[in-house]
Amino acid sequence: MTNRNLGLWVRLYRVLSRLARRRLICVAALFVFTIVFRLALSHVLSHPEPSIHDEFAYLLGADLLAHGRVAAPPHPHWKFFEAFHVISRPVYAPKYPPGQAAFLSIGQMLFHDPFYGVLISVALFAAAACWMLQAYVKPVWSLMGGICTALYFGAGNYWTESYWGGAVAGIGAALLMGAFGRLKSKGEPNSGITFGIGALILATSRPYEGSVLIVILCVALAASFWTRRRTQPRTAFATFASLTVALGIVLAYNHSVTGQALKMPYTVHMEQYGGAPTLWFMPNVTPKSFENPAIRALTEEYEIPTYKTVSSSSVVSNVQQSMITIVAMLIPGGGVWWFLPLIFLPLFRGDSNIRLFAFSAASSLALLIGETYMSLHYMAPVLVVGTLLVWLVIDRLWKLRRTRRADRIVLVSLLACGLFAGPVWRTANAMAGRPTFLYRSDGFGFKRARIVREILKHPGNHVVLVHYTPQQNILHTWVANGAEIDKARLIWAHDRGAENEALQGYFKDRTFWSLEENGEQVTLVPYNSKLVSHGVDRMISMQ
Repeated sequence: MTNRNLGLWVRLYRVLSRLARRRLICVAALFVFTIVFRLALSHVLSHPEPSIHDEFAYLLGADLLAHGRVAAPPHPHWKFFEAFHVISRPVYAPKYPPGQAAFLSIGQMLFHDPFYGVLISVALFAAAACWMLQAYVKPVWSLMGGICTALYFGAGNYWTESYWGGAVAGIGAALLMGAFGRLKSKGEPNSGITFGIGALILATSRPYEGSVLIVILCVALAASFWTRRRTQPRTAFATFASLTVALGIVLAYNHSVTGQALKMPYTVHMEQYGGAPTLWFMPNVTPKSFENPAIRALTEEYEIPTYKTVSSSSVVSNVQQSMITIVAMLIPGGGVWWFLPLIFLPLFRGDSNIRLFAFSAASSLALLIGETYMSLHYMAPVLVVGTLLVWLVIDRLWKLRRTRRADRIVLVSLLACGLFAGPVWRTANAMAGRPTFLYRSDGFGFKRARIVREILKHPGNHVVLVHYTPQQNILHTWVANGAEIDKARLIWAHDRGAENEALQGYFKDRTFWSLEENGEQVTLVPYNSKLVSHGVDRMISMQ
């Protein structure tokens, strides 16, 4: 690199440094940019439509919260409305904790569209990442880290283009670690309150994956408070009170859904529907018999075989496969370049922050490796820790006095270019209208949404009876409803043969349809000839 190029990098660094000194403005600007950029691409990126079982469960939770409750009474005909990842009795509620659903409900209540809740969560995640980094590194690196986060996880990434989540847990982890850094350096009571808020968001979004990070930072913070107990009593009290309130909210939610503060809805669902453990090293669960053919197929053809395959492998094999999976998930968006700065971690093993967060990242990875299934949003807490480690390394390399100034500039410049490679690649794909492959415009979620629109063109209220066939994709979620089933214009129900007459009697004034999925073809017809006189006498076939 020539002296002229070095001069350009130094000038760019100085310009960014001047901008980054306005910390609150940078945080706010990242929040606004993330939202505006995604909205600006609305003409090339389709409005997200739910596709995966988990998404419909989160949307149910959002609808419940938007109606001012966390669970609804079981429906008199609940067997028709059984859904994956949803408890049907003794209450009607999703199995997941409420963090993701809470943000979706914000979008639903404020804008009548849960997608805006997703967008708010991703924008807050980018802003929180910048805020977190400001507690540990120079302002210029915190700004660059926030920009990378906004570009990589924003428009086009499935964290933004679906209702699956990821950003909410990222917010929790970023607030937790940002507050931790400020508590260690400044000891402000407000940071103690933020620490508790971060722990609450993380515990209500990814409780398993985030638990180790919460515990490690709480222990480290308790040790810090003990050594400074005479100078920071108010800060220690504010932190303890905030964590206590967070724990109380979690326990209150559990009690409202399951009737027991220490029993999570997830546990109730596993007792009723769990076909195999979610952790491969756990013993298999007691076999269950399911009346519902769709739930039985998913359990017998997907959950149980996946668990048996993973649990029968050796520990070493599972660890290797999990690490390969983690790297493979980052490759499509160019995120694999984020590993490069971590090569230099051993140079700074004397740095207490780097030691603490390297240990936290390793512990979080150990928890992830124990899971039977793996998705990128499961990794949200460890990705945030990894982001902090990456920019800590960049910051320390820039200050490294054992090397020549020119060498430091070259090294940091090359690493920074690598860090931006993934976000820029992701952004270019988004601008070209190429979102994450799971959510292409011809996918299942968009097919289902087109059928909904087609049905709702007809007057009145409707019930769609989904007849399960062996050719149906077991990962396709047809039967999914909102918080108030009886009040919805369109209700999805399982076809239960002779029992359908009872449902027709219950919904006397509704038009009934029959839907079948046979491979790539979806057929929708009036349920019986009695309804032809209502004007729905044509068949809809969608490829």
